[in-house]
Amino acid sequence: MICTLPASIEPVWDAVCDPRVLQVIARPIVTFEPLDPPSVPPRWEERTDRMRLRLLGIPIGWQVLGPRFPDPAAPARVLLDIGHIPLFRRWEHRVSLVPDGTHTRLTDQLSFDAGPLSRPAGLVLRLFFAHRHRQLRRLLEGDV
Repeated sequence: MICTLPASIEPVWDAVCDPRVLQVIARPIVTFEPLDPPSVPPRWEERTDRMRLRLLGIPIGWQVLGPRFPDPAAPARVLLDIGHIPLFRRWEHRVSLVPDGTHTRLTDQLSFDAGPLSRPAGLVLRLFFAHRHRQLRRLLEGDV
C-alpha cells in the first residue's frame, strides 16, 4: 500500500521510528503491549521486542517485532521488520519512505503466509494498513 504524506521525510521518518506513534496510529484496530522487554525504546532499535496483540480489544496472541535499518545512509529510508507472529508462518514488513517535494511517499510492503487463513488475513491487513496511513496523515497534520 502506498500513500503520500503531507510532510518532508524527516518528520515522517521520526514518526515511523517511534514505537509510541505505532500505538497511536494502530488504535483502535490493533493495540500492542510490551512484554519482553517490558517497555519499548523511545526509538525503534535493531533488537527484538515481544508485544501482546489485541485486535479490536480481543487478545490474539503476541508478535515479535524485529526492526532493521538496511541502508541508513540512503536518501530513501527503509525500516524492515522480519518479525514473528504465531498466527503467521512468515512475516516480513518493509516500510519505505521516499521524498516527494515537500511531501513523502510511504510504501508498506508486506509478505506473509497464514496458511489457509491468508486470504481473510490479507483483507484484514489491507484495512489495517489503510487505517494506519489515515491516522499517520492525521498525526502529521496535527489532528491526532
